[in-house]
Amino acid sequence: MKLLVYLTTSGIARRIAHKGIIEGDVAVNGHFIKDHNQEVPEKSTVIFKGKIIIPPILHYMILNKPAGYVTSRVQEKITLPAVTALIDPSIKNIVKPVGRLDVNTTGLLLFTNDGALLNRLIHPRYKMQKTYLVTVSKTIDSRVIDAISSGVRVDGKVVKPDIVEQDKKSDNAVSITIHSGQYRIIRKLFEIFGYFVKKLHRISFGPLKIGPLRMGKTRRLTEKEIIALQQKNEPDRRPQKNRPKNELGNQFNNQQKNQSSDKKYPLIDKKRVKKKNF
Repeated sequence: MKLLVYLTTSGIARRIAHKGIIEGDVAVNGHFIKDHNQEVPEKSTVIFKGKIIIPPILHYMILNKPAGYVTSRVQEKITLPAVTALIDPSIKNIVKPVGRLDVNTTGLLLFTNDGALLNRLIHPRYKMQKTYLVTVSKTIDSRVIDAISSGVRVDGKVVKPDIVEQDKKSDNAVSITIHSGQYRIIRKLFEIFGYFVKKLHRISFGPLKIGPLRMGKTRRLTEKEIIALQQKNEPDRRPQKNRPKNELGNQFNNQQKNQSSDKKYPLIDKKRVKKKNF
């Protein structure tokens, strides 16, 4: 966790914390730190203006977001209520939503103040899968499902969902699992084929499921869910030898380098070279 985040999640106002760091009022494990992006290791002793700061309590919870609430006021620029109005008042200014759902989209929205985890969850590199139940205005042609499954160009980029399945209870609904984070991407996918999305409900986020949680209500994650979420986003640290594609790529690159160097510096038979007097 970054030093500034550590201090603010411990109850210190952001402006005061930032000023204190710059002025050298913060020490981590006996060393004064003036970089607000400095990582604070676990079980560190942090002192702010001579007082030991109690380590911040990390919060993890999900909300079953109803329609009519915005995730970001800046994003929507309208006077609708924010999703934070549905969060426990004691922590609503501490936790942040992981990603966003547009005003008309309902379902699972994760909140946390674990900055390191939050950044990994929203980073495209980790390809976090989200599953939505999509209800459209008319019966969905199976050919449209096949086309979306194969990949569709949206705003200049090819978007290929991970899974697209016809809903067993309705012929105008499908479930889509997708890792793309493009704004309103699912609505745009169906608009291309002439379908208007009437309802869009997120039912899962990575290993998390919305389950029986009522609309507009929140619940804290279980320890098992937190661990699953953290493990899901562990960086890939496999040794290079276990990555055959990369090995082949390296071999190809090496061959190309050798070939280019041979052309640039051809082998010379020294016995056949005649000495010249200058």
